[in-house]
Parts: sequence; C-alpha cells; structure tokens
Amino acid sequence: MAFKTIETQEELDAIIDERLTRERESTAEKYADYEEVKNNNATLTAENNNLRETIQTLTSEKTELEENYSKAGAKIKEYEMSDMKIKIALQNGIPYDMANRLVGEDEASLIEDAKKMSELIGGQPSPPLKKFEQKGDEENASYLNLISNLKLEGE
Repeated sequence: MAFKTIETQEELDAIIDERLTRERESTAEKYADYEEVKNNNATLTAENNNLRETIQTLTSEKTELEENYSKAGAKIKEYEMSDMKIKIALQNGIPYDMANRLVGEDEASLIEDAKKMSELIGGQPSPPLKKFEQKGDEENASYLNLISNLKLEGE
C-alpha cells in the first residue's frame, strides 16, 4: 500500500469519516454487552443487599437463641442441683425444708456438708443399753427381756 497524498478537503473528510466509522464500530463491538452487564450488576447488588439483611436477621436470631440456650442450661443445672440437695438431705436424715441449706458445687461436697449438718441436727438418740444387755435383733430382744424378768424359783 503506497502512500497517497491527499489533495482536496473532500478526500480528507472521506478518509476521516471512514476511520471514525471503523472506530465507532470497534467501540460498539467492544461495549455491546454494556447494558447487560449494567443490568446484571444492578441485580447482583440488590441480591447482595437482600443477603446482607438476611445475614443480619439470622445473626440476631442466633444470638437470641444462644442466650435462651444458656439460660435454659443454667436453669437445668439449678434444678439438678436442687434435686441432688434434696436427695442427699433425705439420705442423711435432714428434713426436706432444710435441704436448700446444703452448700457445695458437686455431690461429694454436698454429702460432706449433709453429714456435718445431720450431726448438728442429730436424730433421736437411742437410749443407752444396760451394761449386761447385748445389742441384738429386736425380735429376740423382747424374749430375752421377758426371760430375764421371770423368777425361776417358786413362790
């Protein structure tokens, strides 16, 4: 392609129009999907905003559920501790009304405290035995007492 000199204004205008037309076509091809990209961007932005709102809602619900879970767990632990105190108190002869006075974090410490409290409260002590009485089972004890009170010699 040899260089051709431009001699008139019309030739120059024709060459410039041709180049501008080619440039416009290449630019139009380059940005042909601009509207589609713009619409996709708007759609994705709206979807992103909706998802952010959903995340915030779910996060607040999760926080609320975790708080409820921890409160329920604390209540369950409190009920279990109360039940354990009552059970240990009754096993150690402590009245039901005084079971809540037991102090401790676990079963072993509650048992230890219950033993100390039962010593303080104390049950009804058994009467002391006579020196010659031997401790035996109650069924035979009454017969032994009857025999010991009998006078074997005649009247």
